[in-house]
Amino acid sequence: MKKTLALILSLALPLFLPACGNGSLSEREKAVESEVLAIRAENEAKAESLSNAEDPVRTDGVGEDAGGADAASSAGDADSAEAAVKPPPKNDWDGILSSEYQTVGNKYYFRMVTRMRHRNSHGGYSVGTVSLFHWLDLATGDYGPICPDPLCAHDDGAVCKYLEVSFQADNLFVDENTMLASRDVNPNRAPQLCLFDLKNDTMRSLYQAKMFSADLMGTDGDSVWIVDEVQKTVKKQAVYITTLYRVSLDDGEILYERVLPENCRPFLWRDGLLWCDNVKSLTPTDPDTWEETVILNYESDDQIGAWYYDTYRDEFWFSIINPRKTTGRLYRYSAADGVCEEIPMPVDEIYYFQLTNTKIYYSPYDPVYIGPNYMGGLWDYAGRTIYTVSRDDTAGEPVAVYTETEDRFLCRAGVFGYFVFGDTLLMDSNQIVSRLETTPEGENVWEWWIDQAGDVHKIRVNLKTGERDEILFGD
Repeated sequence: MKKTLALILSLALPLFLPACGNGSLSEREKAVESEVLAIRAENEAKAESLSNAEDPVRTDGVGEDAGGADAASSAGDADSAEAAVKPPPKNDWDGILSSEYQTVGNKYYFRMVTRMRHRNSHGGYSVGTVSLFHWLDLATGDYGPICPDPLCAHDDGAVCKYLEVSFQADNLFVDENTMLASRDVNPNRAPQLCLFDLKNDTMRSLYQAKMFSADLMGTDGDSVWIVDEVQKTVKKQAVYITTLYRVSLDDGEILYERVLPENCRPFLWRDGLLWCDNVKSLTPTDPDTWEETVILNYESDDQIGAWYYDTYRDEFWFSIINPRKTTGRLYRYSAADGVCEEIPMPVDEIYYFQLTNTKIYYSPYDPVYIGPNYMGGLWDYAGRTIYTVSRDDTAGEPVAVYTETEDRFLCRAGVFGYFVFGDTLLMDSNQIVSRLETTPEGENVWEWWIDQAGDVHKIRVNLKTGERDEILFGD
């Protein structure tokens, strides 16, 4: 059953209407509310008229809804409403921002990990894991490392500037040739946030993290929003203080700085609002006034799982999961009407999901016992089957699009799972491996674990034919 859990969000003005749960609205508040609702209705009518005039034969409903919602949320007159109308998405994943993957133009960017001998901080070499971002052209199927040098071995961070960099959030390409990433080569120093010019193969440092990482929230093209954390000792106890920064992309100047409330965990900056997981609630917040709108309250034991932001329909989709089993329920928040609702799904416990413009791909919680791990516990990772339902009719009959039959898992706790684009599935290797160990008592036992590092990190599957190929590190 759908649950309405949020208040009306103003579409025409950059403010949120006050709640009236403990009393009636004042005459001034009623007047403001009436004006906002009138502007919203006028803009929706104009946007629908413009959309129909541009494409009177539209049948998918996606572009029409997106144009109306965007126009209503960003315009106060006919000119701004006309400018806000968007064409339909180019493909099924166009305009979908994700906590799980990143697409820019036709390219999908992903992190590859491998074991190799690499230079350490003392000038010597050691064996360990290194990471290198790769791209996959979703139109042609071609792929390669983000490093453009065909002669680079990608085995030394002092030589390859693209080695050991990581994305901390989605949508951190200022444009198709300019990338923001954290570079971590020296393990004795906090990583630097660097600006990469992919066209000219150059890099410059923008911000030095205080501790382990600078979590990137988003960029507006001129600046980037960063959350950094420092540790201080108060009465002999370690206390972590989290600060929100806005840093200029031009010269690295700090344009904004604010210490965040305790238990505030930002994860996205978008259209002037900072989205925060506050342990018991989800809120978009104005960084200037710190005015919050509570979208959803949930139990303190729960947490936000995967999330997706649909920039065409202006909708935020997310899961609230039980961290003990990393399963949960799906929700949709519409900025057009300020309503957050639970999405009915064919199963109660969703382990992982991906949102597209027309579909929801999901894996039910289906634990598989594979034996004790090195800590003496049990592996019960899930997600070996992918189903899909229509995004606009989730109560419809689900269709199984893929089942993994080898000793691999499509997704697991805290690690990116799979990405479906068209008829192609891309998944992490997540290979189940085992070895015979001898206990201190002399007993021989098998130990099981999931191995993600190695030469093969991504597997591509043709969902029509079942054929698969492997994407190798550095290829």
